[in-house]
Amino acid sequence: MKKVFELSKDVLFTFGILILIFTVLALAVGKKAADISTLFMYGDKAISLGIIFQLFGLSLCVNLLKSFFNSNFMIKRISRTIRHIILFILVFILLVGMILFFNWFISDDKLPWILTSVAFIISFTVSTVITELKQKSETNELQDALIMHLKHQEEIK
Repeated sequence: MKKVFELSKDVLFTFGILILIFTVLALAVGKKAADISTLFMYGDKAISLGIIFQLFGLSLCVNLLKSFFNSNFMIKRISRTIRHIILFILVFILLVGMILFFNWFISDDKLPWILTSVAFIISFTVSTVITELKQKSETNELQDALIMHLKHQEEIK
C-alpha cells in the first residue's frame, strides 16, 4: 500500500510540474504556438481538458517506468547508470510516441522537436541529479544511524 501512495505522490508531483510548465508556456507563447501545436490550441487563455488528461497519462507512464527501474528487481540486475540510460531512452520514446499519437505538433517542423528534445534533456538531467542527491543523503543518514546504533551496542557491552 505504501508503494501505491508513493507512486501516486510522484505522479501528482510530475503532473503538477507539467501543468505549471505548460501554463507558463501557454502564457508566453500560446498565441504564437496555437497554429503550430494542439497543446496550445486555446492560445494564452487555457489548456484543454484533453491535453490535461494526456499530460496526466504521460506523468503516470513516466512514473510507472521510473518505479519499475527503481524496484528491487531491477536494482539487483542492472547498475544504476545503465538503469538511468535505459529509463531516459524509454521515456524519450514514450514522449515521441505521445507527440505523434496525439498530434501535439506538426511532425515536419524541426523547431518543436529540437525544443522538446532540449527541454526533455534538461528536465531529465535535473530530475536525475535531484534523485541522486536525495539517495546519497538518505544513504548517509542510514549510515550515520547504523554507526550510532553500533556505538550504542558497544557501550551496552
